[in-house]
Amino acid sequence: MRIYVVEISSSYAEREVSGGFMSSRKPLYREMDKRCYISCCPMERMLRVPLFAVIVFNRPFVDNTEYVKCCVARACRIWEFSYDDHLKEHLKVREATAKEALDEAGQQSGVMASSSLSECHAFELYLAACRTISSNSFLLESMVVKGNSRDERIRRARMTEYGPDLEAELERIHACGPVDADGGRRTPVHYIMEGLDSPRCEVPFDLLMDALNEAGRLPSSHVYRLRFSPLMKESHAAFRHGTAFEWLNENLIDALSDNVLVIEYGEGANDADFDFDLYRMFMHTIEMLNNSLDSVQVVFLLPFGSDFLQERIRRAFMAPLVTIARSKGTAAWRQCDASERLVELARASDVETNPSLESLLERYRCNRVEKPIEDVFSDWMALERARQNFPVYASSFERFYQSSNAADDAYSRLDSLVGLEKPKRLVREIVGRLRMNKLLAQHSLPVRPFSMHMIFSGSPGTGKTEVARLYGEILRIEGVLPEGRLMVISGSDVAPGFERTFARAKGSILFIDEAYSITSSVGLAELIALMESHREDTVVILAGYSDRMEKLIESNPGFRSRIGFTVEFDDYTREQLCEIFELMAKRAGLRLEDGVIEAVRDEVSKGGRRDDQGNARFVRRLYEDVLGAQQMRLSKIANEEGIEALVKDDLRTIKASDVVSRCAWRQDASDAKSASATLASRERLERLIGLADVKRAVLDRLSYARVQKIRRDLGVSSEFIPIHMAFLGNPGTGKTEVARLVARILKEEGVLSVGDLYECSRKDLTSCIVGETSAKVYSLFKRARGSVIFIDEAYSLIDGVKGGVGDEAITAIVDCMEKLRDEVVVIFAGYTKEMGDLISLNPGLASRVKVRISFPNYSKDELWSILELMADEWGMNLGDGVRSVFDRKMAKAMQRNDFGNARSVRTFLEDAMVAQAARLVGFGGMDETFDVADERLSTLEPCDFERSGCASDTARRSVGFVS
Repeated sequence: MRIYVVEISSSYAEREVSGGFMSSRKPLYREMDKRCYISCCPMERMLRVPLFAVIVFNRPFVDNTEYVKCCVARACRIWEFSYDDHLKEHLKVREATAKEALDEAGQQSGVMASSSLSECHAFELYLAACRTISSNSFLLESMVVKGNSRDERIRRARMTEYGPDLEAELERIHACGPVDADGGRRTPVHYIMEGLDSPRCEVPFDLLMDALNEAGRLPSSHVYRLRFSPLMKESHAAFRHGTAFEWLNENLIDALSDNVLVIEYGEGANDADFDFDLYRMFMHTIEMLNNSLDSVQVVFLLPFGSDFLQERIRRAFMAPLVTIARSKGTAAWRQCDASERLVELARASDVETNPSLESLLERYRCNRVEKPIEDVFSDWMALERARQNFPVYASSFERFYQSSNAADDAYSRLDSLVGLEKPKRLVREIVGRLRMNKLLAQHSLPVRPFSMHMIFSGSPGTGKTEVARLYGEILRIEGVLPEGRLMVISGSDVAPGFERTFARAKGSILFIDEAYSITSSVGLAELIALMESHREDTVVILAGYSDRMEKLIESNPGFRSRIGFTVEFDDYTREQLCEIFELMAKRAGLRLEDGVIEAVRDEVSKGGRRDDQGNARFVRRLYEDVLGAQQMRLSKIANEEGIEALVKDDLRTIKASDVVSRCAWRQDASDAKSASATLASRERLERLIGLADVKRAVLDRLSYARVQKIRRDLGVSSEFIPIHMAFLGNPGTGKTEVARLVARILKEEGVLSVGDLYECSRKDLTSCIVGETSAKVYSLFKRARGSVIFIDEAYSLIDGVKGGVGDEAITAIVDCMEKLRDEVVVIFAGYTKEMGDLISLNPGLASRVKVRISFPNYSKDELWSILELMADEWGMNLGDGVRSVFDRKMAKAMQRNDFGNARSVRTFLEDAMVAQAARLVGFGGMDETFDVADERLSTLEPCDFERSGCASDTARRSVGFVS
């Protein structure tokens, strides 16, 4: 089927036209023996020149001009137009596309009715007349590109992404020479081209058609494009009403005979997107084509990397297929002789070249601008003339040319990052492989493809995001990614149906932080599928903690085959963190006085920090706090001495005192709840009542940690001995209070950075769900970095079940104690015998808890001192005679097995305060007025303690009123 538009010369039309022509005529098809279809456009719609649309069926690829003229003359006689016998001499015939025929001879008058087109099986015009949206939605027609010489075709083929395969096929076509249409099979092979929906496949396709046409292997100069896509179903009524097969029949194949047919088909990214109806129609079309492969040149246009689909097509298609594949793993621009060709063009034009010519070529390469070399040379000539004619803009032109050399800036910024030797080395290796693939492509050798997707594993604040940003820019410069942006999302944002995310990240880096937060198996499967289908235009980087990233990769076998590289981001050393601080200050134009770096080193030497404070994030926060302290210092000087007292050097100078006092203006008021809170924690520990042996053992260990910290600050290396401890003794003997003070001392003396106390028990460490116990333990240690974990009644983890949750918890605790030995201090607490059983049960635990401190029961005198201290802290006075009541009741309580030591004293005091309140108010509810100075409100009398119990806080208490 070929389409023509026929025009009558204006002079002849004006002379011969009659009134009868002014009305339209019914299109002719059966009257033309079903060999052609003719419609006319009335003159009132087309001004002076009448037009005819002619569709010719089932004629070989020959010049049909005379045949079309004869058909028009015959139609005019049938329509009874008053033209003489010389009409054919005044007809102008030209080939046209369906869109042109409809626009010029059909749509404006409406004479090309869909019913008539359907009757004559003019499928393309029929679909175009019925379409409800743009013609680009499902069916196109284009003319074959012509005019390239053989050498030019080969040269341009090498410039495309299809270089090796396309060049080899063009060489085969040229070697065969022209084909005699009557001497043998015109279409010995058909083609599969990768690159569905990619504009970069248009030039390779045109070059292939041009070569085939020159060799006489194309049955027609018309190219019909049939698209099988979901949009096709939405756009055409036949699909919406379930009658798609009405036009997918043998008549369609007859109409396509002696033409080129491009069939576009792309499966969904995963099984959920697979459209079986489209696939069925696609395979049905192949079956029908198998009977007409000698008269139709078929080209399948498929998505990149559709190997399995290609195999299914080869099995169903009854003719040889040649694949023209896009080269994998290298950039779009692969000109093997681009620079040499530019020099030749300059020499032929008698123009002297300069470095700006190569800079422009490099700019086009970086931005993936695909232009023929001649156009690049013309652009350069125009730019150079403009630069010469407008010298006032010389700097702007210079900047334009230099912008292509951004690689130097990207690489220098990468190299300037502190530490990160592993990521830097990996990026250099990848760039080396990319450049080697370019070299291979330039010499028409197969490239070595590799996956660009990566895993960045490591702690927060180790530079993963910054390296990813620079990596994207470098890939853009190397021609791998057209944009090189960085799009950051969280793994928790990944859910089924996130194709739009990949669409937004196309041509750039998609950075998925905490990728293990993807909990949906469907989401994981879709992510893997999209990583595969977008591997040429999007680079995915999965980031997170090392151990959890490894579990994520193991959760789905598809990950490992898609991930090209895995790189570990090590935590920064103390020296590197100091270097980062210096770099931040330098970029801000600040000067650091002597002693500042030493003070910074003291801060960064503290063990452990919360995740949001780790590594470079901590240094950034420290830097901001130091700037805040500097501003407060300068503000005080300005208020006291006047703004004139400040000079420029003062404004740009950081002092060691700014580092030391950086958190003074952030001091939490809760730290001053009582007067005793102002004491140093080491002094508070020493003032605790009793516990002489306990205090000596604890302070010895804390002194060791302090000396170790001093050694680290001075750069003296020594073996670190963990200070994990076990506190053994009965309830109420001060274990929790001592643990709390240990945490504070370690923070105040710079050993730990946070100094919180995390109190936990069995329920905080175990889970009834299999596998979650370890996760709870790891989560606790992760939160407690830089602090102390206090596990009370730790022996409750013993459940006597091999591999049970208790055993799992102990194993995870031992593992975390070793990995975070200088970031977390663990203190186990409980009864002496039970704690001994726990420690002996696990050899790993025994080797890591070498400090075991026994907390003895308090004596009666020590318990009285504790009562006095508690009463004083609560603002209460003890009246005369209270001591004798206390001694009598406490002696009796101390005989109980469940005696709670200081806890029992607290209960004793609380009950006395309740009895005092009842005494003051009276059981009868008598109202009495008190003033602030009334000592009765703050004095506890012996009678109040007589009514008070002194049982253990763990004993069962009576409910109700007792005497």
